Order: sequence, then C-alpha cells, then structure tokens
Amino acid sequence: MGTPTVVRCDSTTSDVYFSGKALAEAFERTTSVWTNGTGVYCMTAQEDNACLEVMVRAAIEKRVDFSRIILMRTGSNFDRPPPGVTDWEHLAVLDQNGFEIAIENIYRAGMLIVHGIIVGWDETFDKGIPAKNYIGDILGSLGGQPDFGLGSITGGRGVSLGGVDGNTGQGGYESHFGQGLLDYKFA
Repeated sequence: MGTPTVVRCDSTTSDVYFSGKALAEAFERTTSVWTNGTGVYCMTAQEDNACLEVMVRAAIEKRVDFSRIILMRTGSNFDRPPPGVTDWEHLAVLDQNGFEIAIENIYRAGMLIVHGIIVGWDETFDKGIPAKNYIGDILGSLGGQPDFGLGSITGGRGVSLGGVDGNTGQGGYESHFGQGLLDYKFA
C-alpha cells in the first residue's frame, strides 16, 4: 500500500455505470481521442460531470462564475478488477469497502480548501484569481479555445444569453432557463 496522494487527472462519464477491464480500457482510449491525447483517464464520475454541465449552462446564463468552481472527487471503488479477479467477481462479489474512506477523504481535503478560502478571502479570493488555463467545456461554450477536443464550436466567442450572437433566431443555442427548462439546442 502506498501513501495517500492527491492526483490531477481526467474522469469520464456514461449514462450507464460501467465496470470491467475491457470497458475501462475503452474509456481510456476514448478520453485520449476526445482530448487530442492530452487527457489522462483515471476514474469514472457520472454525477460530477452532470453537475459540472449544469454549471456551464448556468454560467452561460450569467448565474454562476465558472472560474470559481472547484470539482473534487475521491475514488470509492475501482473500474476494473485487480490481477487474478474476474470482471464478474469484481462487480458482483467483492466488497471494495471504499465509500466510507472516500467520504472521510473528501471531507478532510475539502475542509482545508474551505479554510484556505475563508482565511485568504480579502487578500486573494474576493476579486478572484485569473485563470492561467482554459476554463470551460469541450465545446468552448464560455469563450476561448479548448486545448482538448475539436476546439470551440463558436469560433472562440462563447455563447451569450439567447444564443451565440444574442438572438435565439440566429444563434447557435436557444435557452429557456427562465421558464424552468434548461435546454440548449444547436440552430
């Protein structure tokens, strides 16, 4: 057993939970393709990616500052079995016992971050910290050019309220946020 560490890597998602060596390796390759070889897949994260997509849409609507979002995730189970264990045994038989450990780890790490923000609010965080990297989704919805994937679908302009050009009849997206339905569509 190694020392616990914090890693920076990429997660991938699916609408369906997956487990097993073949599927995990397929998602590793998919992550590499979708990110032009820059993504390093390390875990699945169904709910985190869904929450982050909601934050992208809320940022388009000027309801959140996307540059202030921190996404933290702990590993609670494994997407593939250890050597000598079949995919079936890993999924259906073994108890990985990771949930309680993951909850404790996210609490400990999160408390340090919250403490740092509170202590440094006036000097550092109140005004925000300018990003040194691309911030946004794979489509470039918030402006700028993603350094992964196919690049911005809006030419780096970002999506504004009511569409790329601010007019739902002419833009690339249509938003119904104020009506209780968040639905973006390509025009």
